Amino acid sequence: MKKHKILAFLLALIVSIGLWFYAVTVVNPNDTANIRGVRVRIVGTNLLESNKLMLTGGEEQFIDVEISGRRSDLKELNSSSLEAIADVSNISAAGSYEVSWTLDPPASVASGDIRLVSASANKITVKVSEYKERTGIPIDVEYEGTLQEGYVRDMAVTDVDSLSV
Repeated sequence: MKKHKILAFLLALIVSIGLWFYAVTVVNPNDTANIRGVRVRIVGTNLLESNKLMLTGGEEQFIDVEISGRRSDLKELNSSSLEAIADVSNISAAGSYEVSWTLDPPASVASGDIRLVSASANKITVKVSEYKERTGIPIDVEYEGTLQEGYVRDMAVTDVDSLSV
């Protein structure tokens, strides 16, 4: 009786491995998917700041992409799990720039398992301006509106007399 259980277990194991192999090679072929509204995340802004520059336009951008890959990988991708990365660290002067981007899939999908077929834009436009600091802006507290009955308005107290922006 024990021999039959072991044989049945081994047979079930071999059949399950065969079914898995069939599913991976035949049932899970390559396909394409269109994903709309992929957010472009801008990296490298800390290097802009070290050059006395700052990003003043193009922070919130989205692109539409068509990608190909195995169906099982494509099922895990949507506009919230897929991201495009644009690096602005090589910008050294103020102005308007077109920056390339790359796809960054989630950790569950290897970047080599998917391929970009087409995109709504190959580059995004960002605006970089000089970083200027203004010091000594006076702070005045102003009350607006009417005070509710039963409440008392006290004098405003601030810890600082000026603000730097």
